Amino acid sequence: MAIFLNLHMRNLLIAFFLILALNIHVHAQKRAIHNNTYKEIKWGQKDHYHDFQFLFIDGEPQLSDSTTKSLALDFLQSISLYNIIDREKEINYLYQNRLSFSHSDTLLLLNTYRVYALQQYVEKQYNKSIQGFEAYFRLYESYFHSNIYPGFEFTKYTVCFKKKRDYKRFIQLLESEIKKVENIGEYNSYQAQYLIESGKHFSNQRQLDTARHILSKAKLLLSDKKKEEFYIKSNLFKQLGYLELFSSNIELAINYFNIAIDNLLETKHSNVQMANLYNDLAKAYYIDNQLKKADSYFSMALAIYELELRPNHSVIINTYRYLGLINYGLSDYTNAIAYLKKSISLDPAPKRYLSYRNLAEVYAKTDSIELAQKYYALSLKNTIITQGENSYQSAISYLAYGEFLLLKTPFTQKGEDYIAKTIELEYEIFQEKSIDFIEPLNILGKYYIQDGQINRGLDSLQSALIQAIENFHSRDIYTNPQSEKSIRESSFTNTLAWKAYGFYLKYIETNYIEDLKMSLLTYNHFIYVAKETRKYFEETESVIDAGQLDYVFGQAIDIGNQLYQITGERKYLEQVFRFIEGKKSYTLFTSLSILEKKRLLNIPKELLKKEQKLKYSLGLLNEKISIEQAIKRSNKIIDLEKNAFTITQSLDSIQKIYKEQYSGFYNLKYGFNE
Repeated sequence: MAIFLNLHMRNLLIAFFLILALNIHVHAQKRAIHNNTYKEIKWGQKDHYHDFQFLFIDGEPQLSDSTTKSLALDFLQSISLYNIIDREKEINYLYQNRLSFSHSDTLLLLNTYRVYALQQYVEKQYNKSIQGFEAYFRLYESYFHSNIYPGFEFTKYTVCFKKKRDYKRFIQLLESEIKKVENIGEYNSYQAQYLIESGKHFSNQRQLDTARHILSKAKLLLSDKKKEEFYIKSNLFKQLGYLELFSSNIELAINYFNIAIDNLLETKHSNVQMANLYNDLAKAYYIDNQLKKADSYFSMALAIYELELRPNHSVIINTYRYLGLINYGLSDYTNAIAYLKKSISLDPAPKRYLSYRNLAEVYAKTDSIELAQKYYALSLKNTIITQGENSYQSAISYLAYGEFLLLKTPFTQKGEDYIAKTIELEYEIFQEKSIDFIEPLNILGKYYIQDGQINRGLDSLQSALIQAIENFHSRDIYTNPQSEKSIRESSFTNTLAWKAYGFYLKYIETNYIEDLKMSLLTYNHFIYVAKETRKYFEETESVIDAGQLDYVFGQAIDIGNQLYQITGERKYLEQVFRFIEGKKSYTLFTSLSILEKKRLLNIPKELLKKEQKLKYSLGLLNEKISIEQAIKRSNKIIDLEKNAFTITQSLDSIQKIYKEQYSGFYNLKYGFNE
């Protein structure tokens, strides 16, 4: 007996150490996966729901006693939105049997309506979702004697109308509920949630000023209260991040996404909620071309998603697609193809048209022409199937396929036709000027110039400039937009570069000196815009490609020399000297980070801190001013504008110090000596 007990104890100890070793190995693996990432995963709570298998005995549903009903209520209250679709059988059974619930089962019925509505929302059955939410709200009002509905459920209810493209009803519902909450006369977190959802809508519609005003109101609402609402603040900063992404303020967007993560860490968040923010931050880094950081955050998000969600969940598929794009950007075409094929293999349905398009782009880059053509054709076909012939995404697919056919195949006429189709669709969609027209017009312009059809190319590029600048309408190719009208329109600089090159080729062909002058004038305009754009973006790197600007400086110097040799006019020689100085200072500026520039020039830390503090204060004041303007309180606006003017003067005085005492930094930053 003693021997048996000793053996039993030994086996127990062996089992214990095996389990311990396994746990250590799992945790070591988890850390090993991320030890090369930019930031370790902040693990939260695993998404879970109470086991509801007790409801089905031998395949037959059971819901007959109070204990079972209590367990059913626990199940409904613990289910995660991200995995709600996996519990369809149980949710549908409860919903179908809702009429059998007694008066004492009101909470069970209430949660049945709520979860059923959310499940239908996730499955995109918006009419059924609306019916479920409305039944939930009626019962909620009766049970709690309140017509102020829970913010999360009500926002999802309003979004159903947005998904049905009933934008008017969507906004009406949100505005009505905001007024209802305001009439309470005290802070209510639902008000902030409704404002955030409304701001999100206007951001997605690219009505960015409206979105900024609404989200600023939510921000002030949350900052003025005593109780911290970390989860709502996390969502607010997430939406502010997207607003700045859409506004091309990438650095600010990254900052907001990081604040959203910090706020979420203060809550009992789930792993999936954190993964979603990693995903958002990764997208911002990807757009900013910080591909290594983007890869780290996408990898962290993917590690969580694969633990928490079903293998073919749409967010996993899209994360694989982004990892493919990142590897494409890093010129790792083998891994790019592998990730994109993985994305398609998880769900090869037509709705994956973006993965097909991206895979085609990689094959085109590697000159796998037949495979590229195959996937471009599949992408276009699938886009039309899922989005419709006249959709914006169809326009993009026509553009991508058309550019490929023009530049990589003999089917140039078909390529021209597809790009013309892009422009036609975009006119139908926007019916006014839009920067979306610039790319197809640029592609045609570049193609025609390279094909020797210079006048046709210049006409196309002139049309692109007309689309880029709000108050510019001239179709005369010898006319450029006025400088002050284009300071913030960095998107059209590529058009200017090709237009200048086109006029240079035109001069070679015609020997007409006005064409050479027009080429120099256009290159000079490009440089002016680059300089003013850099002033506008202040601390961030210029949005204009440094390599392109270096090329433009070189071209401008060569053409200025030619004009001086031909005309003997000294003004061209003076321009050449300015271009040379500008090229040197810009090259040095772009080679250093802003902190390195300031450190190397020994700018005091106190001055830098003061500048940053003033900029923050000015930003907050501007938000308050926009809100006061909306509610037309002129007395408040006057006081706020006075404060803003005082801060602006202080910032100007700092710029003056930079100019007078740290002229090296000032000249580096703004390109030319004045």
